[in-house]
Amino acid sequence: GNTSQPAETQVAVVAVDTNPPTAVIGAPREIPEGTSLKLDASRSRDAEGRIVSYRWTHVSGDGGSMTRGRAAEVTTTSFPVPADARNPLKPGNHVFELVAVDEAGNESKPARTTVTVNAVDSTPPVAAIAGPREITEGDALTLDASRSRDAAGGTIEVYRWTHASGRGGAMPPGKPVETKTPSFEVPQARNQALDPGRHIFELTVVDAAGNESQPARATVVVTPPPEKASPQDKSPPPGKSPALSPPALPGQPPALRKP
Repeated sequence: GNTSQPAETQVAVVAVDTNPPTAVIGAPREIPEGTSLKLDASRSRDAEGRIVSYRWTHVSGDGGSMTRGRAAEVTTTSFPVPADARNPLKPGNHVFELVAVDEAGNESKPARTTVTVNAVDSTPPVAAIAGPREITEGDALTLDASRSRDAAGGTIEVYRWTHASGRGGAMPPGKPVETKTPSFEVPQARNQALDPGRHIFELTVVDAAGNESQPARATVVVTPPPEKASPQDKSPPPGKSPALSPPALPGQPPALRKP
């Protein structure tokens, strides 16, 4: 019937964190095919604690090394999407999902983002060069590339002109001159005209995707200017002899007949 002394203890009641964090994804809207993609979760937040892990899922889209629907869990806010040269992200829309988990085990609602992978134009354009076949020394020479085209439907951004062979002119031999327009007047100066002879000019065009065409060539012959007859030159045309007057009297030389 003996009764013990009362025993006392203190129990600390700790509030349980039941508030889930908030997941926020940072990502580019679009990337070119073949480039890496990095997703970012640094703007995710937890009101009562800290986020300890991030679960990333590739929900839809072809290519890449992630298994569709299976989350990859990391502890850092930066996430390079697994892909390589043999298995890149294919052109099209790709949906990625993020779930953030805090230290109390609370999971955020999924956040999603869509990234568009754009197909890369790898088709080179076609250069076409036009110009006169022949000019006279000292004349201006204009070459034209307006018939050049980009087979993939893009635009040509750069025209590269080279004086491949021939003497004279103001272009450094073998050094291309770039223009933004298809018309090109070959540089000449008063004392730097294109010399008579055969001149070869080369054109290479570059499209907006950076693809470069095969060179196209045009040949222009520069002829010397026609000879101008001297005013003092009274010689008859080739094949004609000066006409003679009727025979003179004996002992006198024949006189030339006026034409």
